[in-house]
Amino acid sequence: MGAPDAGKTALLVHVADDCLGQGLAVGLLAVDEEPSDILQRLLQRRGWSRSECELRDPGEIDRMTEQVGDLRLRLYGSDWTIDAAADDLGEYARADGLRAMFGIDSVQTARCDAEDTRVSRYDVVTARVHAIRAAADRHRLLVVATSEMSRGAYRGGVDKRDGVSDLAAGKESGAIEYSARVLLALRRVPGQDDLVELRLPKNKHGPRTRDDGQGIVLRLDRRSQTLSEATDYTVPTAAGREQAQTALAEARTLRDAAAVAVGLARSPAVTLRALRAIVRAAVGGGMGHLRCDAAMARLGPAVTRLPGGPHGAINHYLDGGAVRPGTLGLSVPATATEPPAVRSLDRAEAAAAGTDPAEPEEVL
Repeated sequence: MGAPDAGKTALLVHVADDCLGQGLAVGLLAVDEEPSDILQRLLQRRGWSRSECELRDPGEIDRMTEQVGDLRLRLYGSDWTIDAAADDLGEYARADGLRAMFGIDSVQTARCDAEDTRVSRYDVVTARVHAIRAAADRHRLLVVATSEMSRGAYRGGVDKRDGVSDLAAGKESGAIEYSARVLLALRRVPGQDDLVELRLPKNKHGPRTRDDGQGIVLRLDRRSQTLSEATDYTVPTAAGREQAQTALAEARTLRDAAAVAVGLARSPAVTLRALRAIVRAAVGGGMGHLRCDAAMARLGPAVTRLPGGPHGAINHYLDGGAVRPGTLGLSVPATATEPPAVRSLDRAEAAAAGTDPAEPEEVL
């Protein structure tokens, strides 16, 4: 199981290719990707580049065929059901006296004979899981299927890595959790584009994920479509992840506070609604009221609220004198930071002192 782009299909192809190398017959029901895409991944694992696979030069195709033409491989497209593909693979393997590995990509998109599209998605996916178990028993197949994780397991970048969340993360049906003999969870390693953490929340054949909650970190080489253990990287502990998330949240609030400070410095005497709009525009959208209010709370007494707007609206100003130098790491024009009622230096005093209050900047 995994979120989109977590490496599920890459792992499935990796396992399938290993099975081919061990003398098993292999069938792959490719619905999420076309059978030709699966074949391209197998060719990439044999040294061909993606562009060579896509250009399909006749001479290159002949050489590719020499490499993969003799593989005991059956590829099934979306017009095949789980039941029909399993029956075909079982017959193909028995003809040569072989065991077979059946790969399905994915439970959410493949079809089975018994499903009824008029019922709920839960019932449809449950029927597919039952069809997989029945096919495995009927033909003594080693079945490896991919499944999407439910959005709640990865939405908003929240890292839910405890065993219960991994176990219950199968999208649309609890049958994925209950029927699987072995359940693998793939999660992208935050900040690492080519690293995924593989965890084992369920294993009826042996141990599960270690007691300390650490999985195996795999490096995905997208060029060669191979996975290898990333021994040079250690997944942070739960305490370390919590500390990192706290630091990220604090850094974001600090950046938001700087955006609020700049907004108030450039547009003093604005209402709260207008200020929120200014800040959302400054940070590129995606900033709700709570984030803006948290940023204002971070500035504390530096934000001064004075009545005087239309219909009793409260205007907002930035009191530069209340901001400790260096706390935000940002330069804001000093003259724009103080509301009229709390200015410490008016223009007459500035002229007498020979300074222009529009020039100096105060580092926040």
